[in-house]
Amino acid sequence: MPHQKDATEHFASDNYAGICPEALAALVEANTSDHEPAYGDDSWTAKVCDRIRDLFQTDCEVFFVFNGTAANSLALTAPHA
Repeated sequence: MPHQKDATEHFASDNYAGICPEALAALVEANTSDHEPAYGDDSWTAKVCDRIRDLFQTDCEVFFVFNGTAANSLALTAPHA
């Protein structure tokens, strides 16, 4: 018997949701472009880091993490000015 989807949406974690169409389209585009170095040394990472710096109008380091717990841990351990 197939699993019946609960009609109630759950927002306990961002891990419940699927990827938004815009992010999926960007992922597909990146996946079909030329090969890039891994682990943050690629042009895609450089572009988005620059866009984040522009958005927040600050020169900062940008760290990509899997979930909110990792983001909170980084924020709590970051040196504060």
